[in-house]
Formats: sequence, structure tokens, C-alpha cells
Amino acid sequence: MLLQQIEGDQGSRSWVLPGGGLSPGESYQEAARRELAEEVGLREIELGQWVWRRTSEFAFRGVRYRQRESFYVAHVSRFTFDHSGLEDIEVGVVLDHRWWSVDEIESAHNEVFWPRRLAELLRPLVAGDMPTEVIEAGE
Repeated sequence: MLLQQIEGDQGSRSWVLPGGGLSPGESYQEAARRELAEEVGLREIELGQWVWRRTSEFAFRGVRYRQRESFYVAHVSRFTFDHSGLEDIEVGVVLDHRWWSVDEIESAHNEVFWPRRLAELLRPLVAGDMPTEVIEAGE
């Protein structure tokens, strides 16, 4: 699982899936492809099934946001990260990228992951058990 570490408004750090907001007229799938290209340099992607959704509320640069998130399975080969596409507002907020296994996420007790149930949600996907309906990922 590819995750990116971000720094929150008050210096908190957490690991999230790469992604971001929708541009006007853009679908969630189009946004996922664009954000992966911008944030990690991934341009060749096989975007798969929509598996999770959640509503997230957070502060970013002093502004409160409430956003609806859609999560898709994407199959990619390992690649070299390219952060040159980060927007100016993201520079300094996106701190790192890393490949994680489900076991590593479960055992990383000093790290914060979003969604909080990430390891629990991932385990069936890694085993090839795709949900028949989109799952509410929660906080």
C-alpha cells in the first residue's frame, strides 16, 4: 500500500492515501488519476473498483474542510516517486511516501493512519476479496 505522510496544522503527522479534491467538472476517477500524477509522479495506472468512502473533516492551513472521499483499488508496479508535480500549497505538507504492508500498518502503534481502520479495511483487499458494495471507511 502506497501511503504519504503529511503534516497537519499543529505539527501532527499522519499517513494517508495520495489524493485530493475535485477540480470543477472532474469525476472521482479523473481526480484520482490527476492527484497520483501530481503527488507521486504516477502516470501509468490501472484504476480498479471503488471500494470505500468516507466523509472527512479537517483543518488545512487554518481553514476547516469537510470532504467526501472515494477510494479505489489501483494496481501499479513499484516506481520512483516524483514530487515535482506538487502544488505550492502542498510543498512542506507532504513529507514522505512509503510502501507499507498490512502487517506493518497493524504493528505501527506510534503512527496515525487515515482512515483509522486502514489495516482492517485493507486485509480483505490484499487477499483478493473485493466488496460487493462500497464500504463506509469511517473516521
